[in-house]
Amino acid sequence: LPTCSWQPIIDFINEKYDQYFKDESGINRRNIEDHRVHCCLYFISPSGHGLKPLDIAFMKELHNLVNIIPVIAKSDTLTQTEVRTLKTRILQEISDNGIRIYNGEIDEEDDSPEIRELRDAIPMAVVGSTTLLEVGNKRVRGRLYPWGVVESKINYYWAKPTSSSRVCLSVHVRHPYLSV
Repeated sequence: LPTCSWQPIIDFINEKYDQYFKDESGINRRNIEDHRVHCCLYFISPSGHGLKPLDIAFMKELHNLVNIIPVIAKSDTLTQTEVRTLKTRILQEISDNGIRIYNGEIDEEDDSPEIRELRDAIPMAVVGSTTLLEVGNKRVRGRLYPWGVVESKINYYWAKPTSSSRVCLSVHVRHPYLSV
């Protein structure tokens, strides 16, 4: 296990918190720009049978600083059953290792159906592509397989800043100076 391979990322996050704290403590607090890192989309390989030791170590270092949202990358390489099994295994390993991830806890008044659906989807399983393909009469981003095309659609929650920003930024900001 490469020791402290995550340190540059931790240092970057801490620098942003330090700068924000310094700006908040200053005289001119009206024009403060918030450059803190509030959320980390942590991509997990679909190959293998869950989290790798490096994933666990990294998330343990990161979970006190930002909201972690685990994401299974390239989920189109798995069957639906395999995705469900992998999601269950990842959540169990996260729990077994005492790693805190974004869990969707919000005020009841903010508990919209979209946010509940987002919370229930964690860990998310995504398909991404930069390749444009012709499907029917339209061009889509996706992956071409011998049996067909897997279309890569932008997830509604990440495309609409009102829900993703509110969920990940406004509601669950963790601050290292205030953490216990």
